[in-house]
Amino acid sequence: MMDGAGLHMPSEDVCTQLEYAVTAALAQLPFAERRGLWCDGVALEQPATASGRRLFEHSGERSGTAWIGQGKTGMARYGLTVRFSPRAQQAYLGGEPLSPFLPGPGAEPWLYLHAPTRQLVLQLL
Repeated sequence: MMDGAGLHMPSEDVCTQLEYAVTAALAQLPFAERRGLWCDGVALEQPATASGRRLFEHSGERSGTAWIGQGKTGMARYGLTVRFSPRAQQAYLGGEPLSPFLPGPGAEPWLYLHAPTRQLVLQLL
């Protein structure tokens, strides 16, 4: 499905795939204070204009929100930046699945979490 700017709108499935991949990556963080974190949802912002599409084509980034929880202590809203590799960006623009570009367990670090500022950055393969 395309938005008004001609940019592929992420399906619920894409956001769910990101959610599960983030949860798996959080479980592997080496810092004790980060253990027990999990992702309860991801939403990517939708550009409203053609200039939004051009910006994505130029930057290869999409912004959004991720909801991160820790055990039973609650949920926090994090700013999310998804950085697309050129191949992932091309697939996304074409409405193709992103699953081939989501790192699996043991992959190089692809997630940066900065808890004090509640920012999360993902680098797709």
